[in-house]
Formats: sequence, structure tokens, C-alpha cells
Amino acid sequence: MVVGLSVLLAFVYQQSRSLDVDGIKNAQHLLIKIESLQSSMERDMLKLRNGDMNHFDSLKYVQRSMLQSMKTLQHILPADVRERSVSLQAVIQTQSFALEQFMADQAILGNSLRFLPKAIAAAIDAEPQQAAQWHALHRDVLQYLHGSNQADADKVQQDLTQQITALSASQSVRRHVEQIVLRNHRVNAAMNVFQDTGLGKQTRQVNRYLQAYLEAGIADIQRYQLGLIVLVLILLGYIARVVWQQVQIARHLRQALALVDAQQSAVDKHAIVTIADPAGDIIYANDRFCTISGYDRDEVIGKNHRIVNSAYHPDSFFKNMWQTISHGHTWHGVIRNQRKDGGNYWVDTTIVPFLDETAKPYQYVSIRTDITRVIEQEEEERLQQKKLEHAQRLESLGVLAGGIAHDFNNLLTAIMGNAGLVDRQLEVGNPSKDKIQRVIAASEKAASLCKQMLAYSGKGHFIVQACDMSVLVQEMMDLLHVSIDKNVVIKYALTENLPSIEADVSQIHQVIMNLITNANEAIEGK
Repeated sequence: MVVGLSVLLAFVYQQSRSLDVDGIKNAQHLLIKIESLQSSMERDMLKLRNGDMNHFDSLKYVQRSMLQSMKTLQHILPADVRERSVSLQAVIQTQSFALEQFMADQAILGNSLRFLPKAIAAAIDAEPQQAAQWHALHRDVLQYLHGSNQADADKVQQDLTQQITALSASQSVRRHVEQIVLRNHRVNAAMNVFQDTGLGKQTRQVNRYLQAYLEAGIADIQRYQLGLIVLVLILLGYIARVVWQQVQIARHLRQALALVDAQQSAVDKHAIVTIADPAGDIIYANDRFCTISGYDRDEVIGKNHRIVNSAYHPDSFFKNMWQTISHGHTWHGVIRNQRKDGGNYWVDTTIVPFLDETAKPYQYVSIRTDITRVIEQEEEERLQQKKLEHAQRLESLGVLAGGIAHDFNNLLTAIMGNAGLVDRQLEVGNPSKDKIQRVIAASEKAASLCKQMLAYSGKGHFIVQACDMSVLVQEMMDLLHVSIDKNVVIKYALTENLPSIEADVSQIHQVIMNLITNANEAIEGK
């Protein structure tokens, strides 16, 4: 009996399924690494696409890391799971080929963009009368590259070819333009491969296979353990050692599961992650969220996401977001949040709803990326652009003022000339003589204003001379009286024999006129 039970015990023990927990743990770690490398590749491709040529080496390094990680993964995966990971390997291979094409085409595209202006400049030197058409061609090429809606490559190439033919373009210009259109189309196609292959979906699927394999192994071990416990009850001390070994195995397995969960949570360290319940209350926040928001984890758990609301976005913004995720759809956008200390930060946010068996969301996972530096840089560029536009408007205003002053001065010349002739023909004592002299005086002041406008526009000059301020005011009395309301009275308190000042008389006239005009407007007819 004892021998038979011992044989049975040995048989059951030998049938226990062994698990390579370290191998499964390393495999899951590699899956996390592959998904992280995918994100790094996409970021480097976008930076390279935007003209940052320093990311070629980074892309090559990430590509080699991903292929090496996949090769290592194939060696350590259990046979059952390895057979199911063929699609993941195919996706990585497809992306690797697409990346090679992307980098080659991007390099050729950048080279053509760098040499196209030189080729166009040479063409302009050869045919300067067609400079405007050459510049238009260059502009069309740049608009095609940076437009929000990229046209079909064949259509664009046909339009640009027509322009080149009309300009009798050189072979150099034609070759660069054709390369730009072709390589831009192929670069976009390569980037689309990264968006469409679904690497993240494949890694998660393989991870689920690993988890299922691990859980099945645990279930098998637990079943065999139950049999061993039954034998232990019969043989007691004989199988005590075996029972102890099985208990130890179970403990190690639980530790392995805890480590797997910990490594899965390590993904959160690459992003700002929170999880909310259907009411929007936070039930989980990772360390990066606490760091950037300034709140401790205890301060945000159980609180609504409005705790970081900066009041920058309108209610319609959040209403649209809530409608999207509450209907089970993923929402993506840029949000300005507020830290605990009152400062603001920008995050590129993706909110993914998790659905229950009734297709209703039971929690929302928010994954954010800090883009505060990018937003601040864009804002600074907008301010610099506004300053440039303001300076250009001031320059245009000066040109306009100079043109108006020049034409108006020509008209005043005719007025002053004819008024002077009339004044010379009138005898002293004629009632009209005083009026015509007022016309002459007003015309001279208008001419002085024209000089100021010409000086403002840079086309005139100031005449600085010694002048008495009291005398200048006395000369302006008639002009001041006609420039104010009838119910407003000007009272003069002028001192005689004032020390002279060095100034432009017309400028001082304008200052006095502005002071009286401002005072008249301030009275508001009272």
C-alpha cells in the first residue's frame, strides 16, 4: 500500500507541470519594451519629418533594439505562445522594411529640398525675366510638402511638370522636383504603415497569451497540488517533504504574478496615467501625474478630474469630450491643466473607455504627454510674428503718410501762391485783405503739418531754431479758437520775454494744438 501510494505520489509529482516563471517575466518585459520602442520610433519619425535631421542615428538604434528584442523574445517564449506570435513578428518585419524605406526616402527628399533653391537660382540667372514664375514653382513645392491635405502624388507631379515645361526648366530642377514629389509620397506611405500595422494590439495579444499560459500552468499545479494534499493526508510524514515543496512552488508563483503586475504597471512611468470611474472620479493616478500636478496621490484619489481644471477651455469642449467617451469612443485632444500651485501645463491627452459586457463604460483610462514646452515655443513664435507684422504696418503707415503729405503739399503750393497774388492786389483797408491773410496763415500751418508728416515718414527734415513759446501761442490764437466747441473758452496767461528754446516751430504748434484738442474733448461739451 505504501509502495503503491509512493508510486502514485511519484507519478503525480512527475506529472506536475513546470513553469519557467523567469522566462515568462522576461518575455512580458520584452513586450513592454517593444511597445515603448514603437512609440520612440514614431516620435523620432515625426521629428525627422519636421526637419530635425539628428534623429537618423536614433531611429537606426531603436530599430536594431526592436529587432534584437523580437529575436530574444522568440527564444524565450513557450512553444504554444511562440506559434501564436507569428503575426507580431510579421508586423515588426513590415515596420522594419517601412522604416528602411522611410529613412532612405527622407534622406533623398531632404537632399532635393536643400539643392532645389540653388537649381532655381541658377535658372533665374539664366532667365531673369521668369523670376516670378520660378519663385511661384518653389512656393508650390513647399505648399505641397507642408499642406494639411496632401494631394495625390501623380496629380501634383503632373501640375508641377506643366509648370517646369512652361518655364523650360533645367534637368536639375526637374530632377529635384520629381524626387521631392515621389519621395514625399513614399515617406507618407511608410509612416502610414506604422499607423496601420497595429503593433500595440499584437503585443497586447501575445501578452494575453502569456498570461493565459501562466494561469493555465498555475491551475494545473493547483490541481496536482490537491492530489498531493490527499496523498499527504494518507501518508502524512512520508509525503510531508513533497507537500512543503509544492507550497514553496505556489508561493514563488504568487510572487511571480506580483512581479508581472509590477512590470506591467511600469508602462505607466512612460506617460501621465489616471483611471477614473464612470462619474469621472479618480481611482488611480501614477507617479508622473502626481509630479506634474503637484498633488499627492491621497489628495486626488476619489476626487473628480475637475481638480486640475484650469478654466481655460469652454464648457462645450468638455461636453463634447464627455459625450465621446460616454458612448464608448476614444477621445484625443490637447488640454491645459492647472497644478496645485496655480501654474498651468499642457498635455496631449487620449482617453480610452473600458466597456463591460453591456457595452457601457465602467472606467476611463487617461494617457497624457506633457507638451508644455512645445506650446510655449509656439506661443513665442506667434508673438514674434505679431511684432514683425506690427513693424511692417508702421513702415507702411510711414510710406502712406509721406505720399499723402507730398500730394497735399503740392495742393497747398497752389493755394498759397494764388492767395498771395490776391493779397498783393488788394489795397490796405480792404475788408477782404484780412481774410485772405488768414487763408495764407492757415495754409502755412498746413504746410508745416505736411513737413511733420514727411519727417515722420523719413522723407522730410526738422528745422530747429530759437523761438519764444508765448509768441508761438499768440500766433495760433485764431486757429485754436476755430478748433474748439463754441461753449468752450480759452483763457491765456502768457509771460513776456520768455527765454528762447531750440525747437522745430511746426512741431511745437502741433503739440499745442493736440493739448487744446485733448482738453476740449475732455470737457465733453459741458
